Amino acid sequence: MWLLRLSVLGFSLLMVLVAFEVAVRTLQLATPWTPENRIAIVLFHQDPAGPIEMTPNWEGYVGVYRLPVRLNGDGFRDRAYSPTPPSGTARIAIIGDSYTMGDGISRKEAYPKQLEERLRQKLPCEVMNCGITATNSHNQLPLVTRLIESYRPHLIVLGYNVNDFYYRKLTRFESLKAAGYHYEVHDDQTVMISKPPSGFVGRVKTEILKRSYGYRFAQRIRNPVPRPVGIERIEGWIKEDGHLRSFAAVKEMSLKCKAAGVDFVVMIIPSLLDVLSSITRMDDYPFKEQHATIIKEMESTGIQVFDVTDDFGDRNPNDLIAHPLDRHYNPEGCAIVAEAMEKRLLPSLSKYVAHQ
Repeated sequence: MWLLRLSVLGFSLLMVLVAFEVAVRTLQLATPWTPENRIAIVLFHQDPAGPIEMTPNWEGYVGVYRLPVRLNGDGFRDRAYSPTPPSGTARIAIIGDSYTMGDGISRKEAYPKQLEERLRQKLPCEVMNCGITATNSHNQLPLVTRLIESYRPHLIVLGYNVNDFYYRKLTRFESLKAAGYHYEVHDDQTVMISKPPSGFVGRVKTEILKRSYGYRFAQRIRNPVPRPVGIERIEGWIKEDGHLRSFAAVKEMSLKCKAAGVDFVVMIIPSLLDVLSSITRMDDYPFKEQHATIIKEMESTGIQVFDVTDDFGDRNPNDLIAHPLDRHYNPEGCAIVAEAMEKRLLPSLSKYVAHQ
């Protein structure tokens, strides 16, 4: 009798675990497992605020949801480009962080490519997606010179948000090492990262982690990553003068472009990464005051700047994210950004075509 009860109990427990696994997968409460891969960043160990470039022709995974990504021979998430724009074609290069690169969505769904598709209905143009995930204006500053010298764009647009106020004190490598990861730089400048399991039990847990969404969800609940969120996070960076360092880097970008005869524009993108899911209306976006500070600073130094936050109207930001665990923009959110950019940039683009 006891054997029958034990069997029934075991079967019931198995059914509960199966139902839990199905529920976690259906509700997308955990991300799919992806194999360890080489990350496509070249990081300068000596300076966490130094240049970061993506490895040419790299293939791997990017973003919280680990979307497969392929880079071109220039190290950008885009097609290949000639050293100079085709005759009669306006060339726009967009730099920025993960919002620009398009973490969590496909290459064509990112706002630079949606902008290109919209603009091409009006005039010949190329829009280069030169966004690099996990970077800020300090890391992007050297890219401006590279773009001017190698691709001769008519206009460089900086996709900017309040995350740019974060001034890194450690390189990504140093942060990984502190977290217990191992990394190895390969000859092709890609980097293999890993966190080897210890002992038999560790290896078993790793195998379960690879196969079970439910186990990954339980691990995330059990060991949440502590980090400040919302306005307190941004204000903390401001107290450390992160915004002043950021403004200085953007001003240097503008000066480099002016010296080369290239137009430069800053576009402020609302950051959803630091917006709590409890905020359900863009009217309640918490960083409007910080956006006003950015605009005032940029305009005081003669930098052309526009903010696309109002273009989101009263949308629910939770309807515009790539995944419940990834608060980057989904294709619909990127479409709003692309439409706002078209409205502001299109009137001045014809001069680039006419002067060629």
